[in-house]
Amino acid sequence: MRVVTVTPATIGAVIAGVKPGDIVELEPGLYSRPFSLTNLRGEPGRPITLRGTSWAVIDGGRMAEEYRIEANYRARQVQLEGKYPGLWPYMGEAMIALQGCSHIVLEDLTIRRCWPTAIHLGDSQDIIIRRTDITDGTFAIAASGASTQGIVIDSVRWCQDVTRNRIWRSAAWMSVHGDQDVDIANDWRLYDGDFFRSESIRGGVTISHCQVEHAFNAVHGFNPGKDASLNTNFCVRDCSFSYVRDNVFEPEDCAINWWFHRNRLYNVHKWCSIEAQFSAYIYIFANLSWFDEIPGRHGQGNRTGGMFKLGPKQDKGAGPHYIFNNSFAARSDYAPAGVLRGLRHWANAVRFCQAGEGVCDGKTTFFGDLKKKASETGDRFTNNWKGNDIDFADDVIAHPQYTAVLKRNHYGPFRDSLAADPGFRDAGWPGQGGAGLMLAAGSPCRGRAPEQTVMLPDGGMALLPAGRDVGAFQGEELMRWREFVPYAPPTV
Repeated sequence: MRVVTVTPATIGAVIAGVKPGDIVELEPGLYSRPFSLTNLRGEPGRPITLRGTSWAVIDGGRMAEEYRIEANYRARQVQLEGKYPGLWPYMGEAMIALQGCSHIVLEDLTIRRCWPTAIHLGDSQDIIIRRTDITDGTFAIAASGASTQGIVIDSVRWCQDVTRNRIWRSAAWMSVHGDQDVDIANDWRLYDGDFFRSESIRGGVTISHCQVEHAFNAVHGFNPGKDASLNTNFCVRDCSFSYVRDNVFEPEDCAINWWFHRNRLYNVHKWCSIEAQFSAYIYIFANLSWFDEIPGRHGQGNRTGGMFKLGPKQDKGAGPHYIFNNSFAARSDYAPAGVLRGLRHWANAVRFCQAGEGVCDGKTTFFGDLKKKASETGDRFTNNWKGNDIDFADDVIAHPQYTAVLKRNHYGPFRDSLAADPGFRDAGWPGQGGAGLMLAAGSPCRGRAPEQTVMLPDGGMALLPAGRDVGAFQGEELMRWREFVPYAPPTV
């Protein structure tokens, strides 16, 4: 192992000559120029490491206010080309760009004010990014290329909006993401990005112990060609997401084997968006979510939020999808529209707020506006449960429509489910860190869940044990089920 040090003046030349096992350490200083790692290849057990040190700062040098007009202009140009307005075509313009690399470690870095992207991975494999702090930027980490796979992101912090006010509280949602004509003078398109954004990568992405706050989106994987060998094997676990103005978990187009578990969601607008035309083997379990604020300002749109945002249709053969043992304190519609084939919704504890409780107005629906037609076109959540192989069982849910009103509108059956308050320890809204979602002594959730069988993507089966509590907590610990199980997608 060789340790070499670099300065802002020497980093480019030194990196070009590194070998497997080398560690490149940043000496204190301001690293203000983008740098690329091209065709650098470590070896298994001997990665090439880029390591930050105290007082070494990678700084793009532009505040959000300074980049705003340029970002709006670029988003408008994308719109004039007939595409959705945004900076997504430019996500490869990164402060740290890896192209054709493998067995690389980026660690202990401080990155700030890099627009549009802090780190981009292109056609690269076996990349670890850990213990890194990123602020500002449209995209914290972006990835592209069909050969990109084997990405580990651990203990990374991202605050997209350093004012901690603009995205969540003041800017209109439509000024960031709407498909109306871009207002170059007044929009905030530079914020229409993600903590992790991928475009048609092979997959194998693990995101753990990360903290994302005051951001527009969190984890977002696209696969526009709907290639079943791409956008696979994503695992997001043990992370904290707070003040997220749009979506936290969002597999797009075609996605297979995505896991989202043991995460804490606090003040997020929309939780899980699964609008993929084809998705299968999605596992959402042991997560917590609660709130004490409503985003935006009075009179602005897109403030009501949503818990599960689903697409209007899915290809036949999509599924299964598992949502089980989560604990939610909610103020938003649950699954107001769309369909999710092969849904298994088991042993979740959900309490909807009532009018007058904090910032709650109590005007929520469970499966959307029941005056609209339930259909495959997404007017409200489908009630064709037999045709879509949907099963709700063993949940404990407190909502005015659950279950009697829903049954009258041809939803169900809700097997062994209970329309009751789950009995969270905090009878109002949960305290710091979600501890208020633990179960009180007399909770009807205790020991209620029966054994269930879960299909795995490799064709195997796994059991959820009988006698577990409904909800995410088992005693005072979040439920642990099993380790992430990757599968080998078909080759192109």
